[in-house]
Amino acid sequence: MLLLSRPMAPSNVVLLLIGLHGTGKSTFAKAATGQDVKVNPTGGVDAYTKECNKYTVDFKQRRFIIIDTPGMADQNTIEENLDVLQQVADQLQNLDQERVNGVIYFHSIEGARLSGVDRDNIRILKKICGDEFFPRVAFVTTRWDRIRRSEWDPILVPRNRDLETERMKLLPNGPSIFRFLNDGESHKAVLDYFAGLEDGTAANRGDKKARRSGTG
Repeated sequence: MLLLSRPMAPSNVVLLLIGLHGTGKSTFAKAATGQDVKVNPTGGVDAYTKECNKYTVDFKQRRFIIIDTPGMADQNTIEENLDVLQQVADQLQNLDQERVNGVIYFHSIEGARLSGVDRDNIRILKKICGDEFFPRVAFVTTRWDRIRRSEWDPILVPRNRDLETERMKLLPNGPSIFRFLNDGESHKAVLDYFAGLEDGTAANRGDKKARRSGTG
């Protein structure tokens, strides 16, 4: 299974990107690193990410190692998605990157509520990580950029608030939801949070930082 802990090298922050197919993991990796990450524009189940891919970026005097993982399928059983996580663990060993500092879980804001599979996946993460790791699991809503800005305040902001209520029940000690807008800036709030964890300065308010990007 995954070994989640502080980094082997103090300057490195290793983040694992996890979520269902088409929730924007690869898009986030591309925005955060500026590297050539293959992204499926349709968000369908034929997403490009079939195995773990490792990318690096320097931020706040730290090197972030961002590991994009295969997407889980909404139609999968718990056992099938657990197999995906085991596959991720095996591939991390092959990448010589077994230790993980944080997990970013992605959810499309196009979905009003967490699906049963989302809930199952988060429960699996809880079993793997343990309660003490909750502050290192960041929940990120995505695909805001695919919806008209005029619909954000009346529809998406209340939806994000409802998701935050659900998030608090599943990950009570984790940071508030971050919003990834694919705008070249909003990903920085997520990286900044994890940099703060390593420095001991992180605030437990992900969404507060995201609002600085004008999300309501």
